[in-house]
Amino acid sequence: MPRPKFPSDKQDQFMVRLPNGMRDNLKTEAEKNKRSMNAEIVHRLEWSLAFNEEEFGRYIDRHEELAKEAKWLETRAAAAEASVNALKMQLAELRKNEGMADEEQTTEETNVGYLVFPEGVSDKDFERALVRANRKAFTMALRDLGITRRPIPLDDTDEEK
Repeated sequence: MPRPKFPSDKQDQFMVRLPNGMRDNLKTEAEKNKRSMNAEIVHRLEWSLAFNEEEFGRYIDRHEELAKEAKWLETRAAAAEASVNALKMQLAELRKNEGMADEEQTTEETNVGYLVFPEGVSDKDFERALVRANRKAFTMALRDLGITRRPIPLDDTDEEK
């Protein structure tokens, strides 16, 4: 009995030699993306052919700029977190020196060294206010130094604006 005809039998076929290890890499990527190896190869070819060299270069440049921006944001977040942690430690030390535990805020106002917390203001509220103040101070320092940040366009329409 002859094999039934499939629509893919009529499509172009092309035999290709792959460098050592590439077949295994394609197989791994295809499995990860839940595609057949053929579908993975076609997808990657279509994607690479969708860009001309100039567009692809702009895409790579934009990707690199976004990676730098992400790294910068991670650094700022870590610095802000370190500032908040240092202030938390200072706050805990001040409370300890005043003979107060975090839960023992029974009066309307709690005097902690130079800080006065009205009733209902939590440590979380204090942390959020510090992070906002840190951002504002950082923005003001950039402005005072004449440093500007330009937004990174995410697509071609952003570049035209």
